[in-house]
Amino acid sequence: MIPTVSVIIPTHNRDWLIQKTLSYVLSQTYNDFEIIVVDNGSTDTTKSVVESIPDERISYIYQSDSGSPAKPRNSGIVTAK
Repeated sequence: MIPTVSVIIPTHNRDWLIQKTLSYVLSQTYNDFEIIVVDNGSTDTTKSVVESIPDERISYIYQSDSGSPAKPRNSGIVTAK
């Protein structure tokens, strides 16, 4: 099924915050959505934190640090269903 809403979350070295961010999105009463976390070159444990959350609506994309805040957002848009 194609979700109605795509939530794109660009991140960089925010392992301490990403779990809280995802829990806020997952706790919404509306649940026809996908979450796309676009990691812009993190060197911390962001990937393992995201992958530890067992929800099929969450996708994780890693890309090299682009130096631009727009590139991770655009990658998420391209990936969105």
